[in-house]
Amino acid sequence: MAKVLITGGAYQGKYRYARDHYPIIDENCINFQEIENRIGKNENSRDNLPDMICQKVSVNHMICFTHCHLLVKWAVKSEIDIIDLWESICDRICRSGDWCVIMDEIGGGIIPLDRFEREYREKAGIFGCYIAGKSDEVVRVICGIGSRIK
Repeated sequence: MAKVLITGGAYQGKYRYARDHYPIIDENCINFQEIENRIGKNENSRDNLPDMICQKVSVNHMICFTHCHLLVKWAVKSEIDIIDLWESICDRICRSGDWCVIMDEIGGGIIPLDRFEREYREKAGIFGCYIAGKSDEVVRVICGIGSRIK
């Protein structure tokens, strides 16, 4: 069983690194950027997020979740606890026990003035720490090169 967190800045090659080092197939990738775009177009789909996530994957293979920082953003907007949401997603589709979470680091730089952006950044950090604690491996990718930190 493998649980992996891959993190790093935006556009640093995290997904390519994951595909090169773990048994990930495109059909088993859940891209929260695509889901966020679908939710944005259809406000009624917010209530069906777990169904939208769970409909396309094979539960017997490693599940790859990409752009997980956007899942956090959605949870903050919807005033849903991100840990509870994550647990419900895993209960439904991570039957093999193998998953790979790919998440941008968003906590660096100047602290935002906007209250929502500060809360989102804080919750993304909390979620990242939670996932790192649950992971067997944590890898930080910069310029396509991974450094294992756990």
